[in-house]
Amino acid sequence: MRVTVLLTAAALLALAGASQGQKSEDIEKEVFDQVNANRAKKGVAKLVLDQKLAAVAQAHARGMAKADKYGDDDKDPRVWMKKTPADRLSEAGFADVRGADEIEHRHNESKGDGAKEIAARAVDDWVKGGESAMWDKDNSRAGFGAARSASGRWYFVGLLVQP
Repeated sequence: MRVTVLLTAAALLALAGASQGQKSEDIEKEVFDQVNANRAKKGVAKLVLDQKLAAVAQAHARGMAKADKYGDDDKDPRVWMKKTPADRLSEAGFADVRGADEIEHRHNESKGDGAKEIAARAVDDWVKGGESAMWDKDNSRAGFGAARSASGRWYFVGLLVQP
């Protein structure tokens, strides 16, 4: 199984708008739906939500949000708590995690954004960046995590895998 990891540790600065009340679960669902909508536009089959992948992605996003750090060095979200995505996936019971790929972006949120807008900023960055994991026809399952830090930054992690 080849695993592709999408990381958008979004430094989305919440300016005390509606986004403060947004739930991570709602944003994760929006991200998943928007990724699938973009895949459909390109003629690529929709992904199936994998709860085990989502749990790994959520733990990573929530850890970064709690520390309000973009990875261990605040620059590379792939390394978190001295572990790589392959380490985290292996610990979660995924057998073959060679070839893990990571993509990261940072961007700011506008005051008053709702779940759709917050999710769209992360997905739009992945789309505009031409992230191959989004369009890989062999990727069939995915899980996403989103978490807001106390300072208002949103952190996103996406895991996409092949069967």
